[in-house]
Amino acid sequence: MIKYEDLFAGKTTLTISNNRKEHYTFRVDKVGETNPRYIVKLLTGPDNSRDYTYLGMMFNEDVKPVVITKASKFNKDSIPYKTFVFIQKVLSGHKELPEGYSILPSGTCFRCNRKLTTPESISLGYGPECAKLMGK
Repeated sequence: MIKYEDLFAGKTTLTISNNRKEHYTFRVDKVGETNPRYIVKLLTGPDNSRDYTYLGMMFNEDVKPVVITKASKFNKDSIPYKTFVFIQKVLSGHKELPEGYSILPSGTCFRCNRKLTTPESISLGYGPECAKLMGK
């Protein structure tokens, strides 16, 4: 299980999923060393390494919700924003993860080493194309 401090590791990618096969993948990138900021992005396209859309920013490791800035493509009423704030609350121990939900760290494909972001691929260890090639 991911811990709250893992959000601030530098380049954290995590996926939240539920038993209805819905999921969101977020990436948190650290910017700066003396006064670091943490840029939160949502995976919005098929390329697991480049298709991220800016969500907001965290300024320190305090348990405060991600901040929506002028550059954000989302607002505080959007499901991705609410989902990430929920992740923050769960990882910081302020909320319980409901039954049927999971928060998974990203992994890499055993065959091609590409980043895995869907719950099925993470648990299998292979992306969809490599899974077919490997008979999984």
